[in-house]
Amino acid sequence: MIICNSRRFIFVHLMKCAGTAIDATLAPHMRWNDIRFGTDVDGGHLSRIYWARHRLHKHASAAMIRDVVGQELWDSYLTMATVRCPYERVASAWGFIAGTLEPLLAGSGFPVAAPPEERMAWLADPPPGWHWRWPPCKAYLRLRGQADAFSAFLRSPEASRQDILLHTQYSQLSEPADGRLLVREVIRVEELRDRWPGFAAAIGLPGLELVRANETPAAWRIPARELFTRPEDVDYVTRLHAEDFHRFGYQPWPGATLPEPAAARAGG
Repeated sequence: MIICNSRRFIFVHLMKCAGTAIDATLAPHMRWNDIRFGTDVDGGHLSRIYWARHRLHKHASAAMIRDVVGQELWDSYLTMATVRCPYERVASAWGFIAGTLEPLLAGSGFPVAAPPEERMAWLADPPPGWHWRWPPCKAYLRLRGQADAFSAFLRSPEASRQDILLHTQYSQLSEPADGRLLVREVIRVEELRDRWPGFAAAIGLPGLELVRANETPAAWRIPARELFTRPEDVDYVTRLHAEDFHRFGYQPWPGATLPEPAAARAGG
């Protein structure tokens, strides 16, 4: 999340939608009165302060930010968010988790070859670090090595309680009461490179190049079509995030059932 008072814009950072790249690109241009919750030390410290005082965090929804800054300021600033194809977004989350955890397992003491029950017992009192405590990471470790690990991950209680599966992207960018879109500019990640120059110019930074950041290591970057090998998984995510397919113009994969817009808005 970025609230840039010096350039009068707000960026709503949805999980696994290139937000870290945008944050890293804009961070050097932030001034004393700007607020950003990035992955660096400064962003982390500020995030803790604003969570304690205002309940704002790195992936705060548009409505949460609007309620803190006020309607007048929200309407006067350029508000922007990026969104992503739901299949690719879930696949990116899986790859991110794998790329974070796998290099740490050898020296962690985690019982890799043990049954799920023993793994969860270890995770009940893990070493320090968010990667052992974040629910989707716990789901990954519990299911690691199973033939249906990805499929089970999609439906796991740990992962399904998190934004990546629990909420549609549109719900995080809209008014909870009536579904009205709150963000003035929504850019699809698939079009970000082409549309970035226009956004950079609009905030007074013409010519600013978008950097790469927080990319999943190549060893764990698995294409969505290689992960979604089961038609029932494709159909599950299509239904779960039907609203995003309708609102942002994404096309479901062949064979998937896309609910009608009204059904999708009601939870499908």
